[in-house]
Amino acid sequence: MPNLYTLIIHFSIFVGRQPLQLSTTQYQNNCHESFSVGQCKFCVLAIWVTGTKGETQTLLESSHLVDAADPASLNLQFSTHIPSIASIRFNIGVDSQANAGGVHTGDLDPMLGMFWTWNTGYIDARLKGQSDSAHAPAPLFLGRPPHIRRWSTAPFPRSAP
Repeated sequence: MPNLYTLIIHFSIFVGRQPLQLSTTQYQNNCHESFSVGQCKFCVLAIWVTGTKGETQTLLESSHLVDAADPASLNLQFSTHIPSIASIRFNIGVDSQANAGGVHTGDLDPMLGMFWTWNTGYIDARLKGQSDSAHAPAPLFLGRPPHIRRWSTAPFPRSAP
């Protein structure tokens, strides 16, 4: 039986080069307009790791909701048989079967605010905030780019020999 190793994945959320601070920090966009972020949520789907010897392992096949307001959601802990990890690959967004399958439970529970409507499915990523440059009575923005699903690969830095 191979050894098992603990792997903890921590999601750090940044606005540009600044760590995200909900509702307390003013950021500046490319048009030099200031804004604050009050809510940031996104779904992570399917996490794979690749070892330095080319071995692979699927760690997560379902969706995990990352919510900047919930510190516990920023950390995932797994057991892996791979002793030395070269990269992690994951998908941001909700899988098409989950979108077509109606309402779900767990991290896709509609009470968590990521279900759009019965005919459009889930929100892949949500960013709400406020900007004095917005000319609406209740300035906020909500992101639901269609088909945001995209693969992200994070290589691990190699330590010096």
